[in-house]
Amino acid sequence: MARTLLALLAVVCFVACEEAEQPKPAATLDALAAQFQAARKAGDEAKATALAYSLVPSKAELATFVTKGEASDAWLAAFKFVDLAMNDPVVKGLGQQLFEPGDPKRTVTQVHAATTEELVAYAKGSVAFEEFPGGMQRFAAIGAPGRTWYVVEHVEPGSSTGMKYTCFTKVGERFVFLPKPWNALPK
Repeated sequence: MARTLLALLAVVCFVACEEAEQPKPAATLDALAAQFQAARKAGDEAKATALAYSLVPSKAELATFVTKGEASDAWLAAFKFVDLAMNDPVVKGLGQQLFEPGDPKRTVTQVHAATTEELVAYAKGSVAFEEFPGGMQRFAAIGAPGRTWYVVEHVEPGSSTGMKYTCFTKVGERFVFLPKPWNALPK
């Protein structure tokens, strides 16, 4: 009986410890950026890495970001930022670098959003045209209709340009990161 109780207690502790490692999803990207910056400022590499890990999409999630077809299949096969383990060096590096403003004067965080359709149109003067790199228009050609994509930008107060991080989207309540997804498109 005592062994069973100890085994049950160990399982409960293991599950609780595993859940404690996963940060609660941020409601907004600027809040997520603030969580990353606070973790790094506090020297909490484990938290920064856990935050980065929370942004890694699964293969099944990636498949919902694109339409069905040969180009999408090729992209899914080529895109490597997927199903990474928390101890993967790429995840650790992301924890150390994502949402760095690049210049300490860049204290304002802006979030820009555009739908797949807006990115495909890439109309001059639109948010898609002004805030997203041209590669996102190419990627949007295989993007799932109706999906919203995000860019996070750190700027100096009063400035309209700064350090950008592209691109994010949501899966349920969780943000995921797709670093330069256009680079995995077939040539």
